Amino acid sequence: MAKQENRFLKMIRSLPTGWMLLYYSLLLASLFAFAELAEGIYRVQGFRFDSVILNWFFQAQSPALTRLALLLDKLGISYFLGFIITTLALLNLRKSLRSFFFLLLGFWGAVGVNLISKGFFERLRPDLFEQLTPITNYSFPSGHAMGSWAFWLCLMVVSRRRYPRVFPYISLGGFVFAALVGISRCYLQVHYPSDVLAAWVLSTAWVLSMAWWYTRGYRHWFPLIKNDDMDT
Repeated sequence: MAKQENRFLKMIRSLPTGWMLLYYSLLLASLFAFAELAEGIYRVQGFRFDSVILNWFFQAQSPALTRLALLLDKLGISYFLGFIITTLALLNLRKSLRSFFFLLLGFWGAVGVNLISKGFFERLRPDLFEQLTPITNYSFPSGHAMGSWAFWLCLMVVSRRRYPRVFPYISLGGFVFAALVGISRCYLQVHYPSDVLAAWVLSTAWVLSMAWWYTRGYRHWFPLIKNDDMDT
């Protein structure tokens, strides 16, 4: 009886706690949410709330909001954000090889996953209302939303470990930026809301997977960088 009790206590102690519990919860929730959205797209090509929300954005259109949405369209493009991420990765190359790889894999990997997903689902763009910036390629998931979300998450993960003083500003500012980019895609009538939601959760799952390597898994995959400055 005592041996069984000891085994039970060891099992309880081995369960993830604190940040790790939150990490696994977010990862599983993101994967589950994307699976649900993907199933809806694959089987019935959309959701009822898509048309309702797009209609609301159409009714809310104004010259000022349109200018803001078009600006976010330019700022949220993957090439622009990728240039920033790549520059930051190169600046971290000498100080932290881990940060270099994480920033590149976290962002550009998300871009690659997005392109593969678009080709697989082949969802057409919304045609309920006129697009404010015409786009003809596939819609699901949103590339702008996924790229900007990955951009924010990557910067947040690195800043929390290496630049804690700016972590709160990056967390809040990055979230507002990424959220506005995603919302603007619906305002411009170039994406369904489900495209944006899928991009956010898929991007979260991808960056969280890379974050596990960034904090723990690198020891097994890249033993040559065990002496990274963040190990001290």
